Amino acid sequence: LRRFRDTDFVLAAPETKSSDIEKEIFRTAGFQPKVLYTSSGSKTRIRSVKSQLACAFFPAFYINPDAPIVYFTVKPHIHWYSSVAYRKGSYLSVAELVLIDLIRKYNARVSNFKNIQI
Repeated sequence: LRRFRDTDFVLAAPETKSSDIEKEIFRTAGFQPKVLYTSSGSKTRIRSVKSQLACAFFPAFYINPDAPIVYFTVKPHIHWYSSVAYRKGSYLSVAELVLIDLIRKYNARVSNFKNIQI
């Protein structure tokens, strides 16, 4: 990441969790980024990268191997866990149960996260 010390970045909007993660990445790298602008939308940041305006961080599921972008990963790898909370004994619709199952499967796939059984 230090190679990009003098490069402009498009960062996540300050009120987002992504912004907190980016701040930690730069703190670990030992420098403050040159910020071109901030945006709450990952797709907006990606368009800036495609237009060669700046570098940006965005979730891996936005990676398009056919896009004119060079991708890098940062160390340590950052994980974002999804979770669901609900009142014990409450009714859950089929859609809600499917969502919970998808989140469990995703978390199990991307990490060593131990899923809590209902």
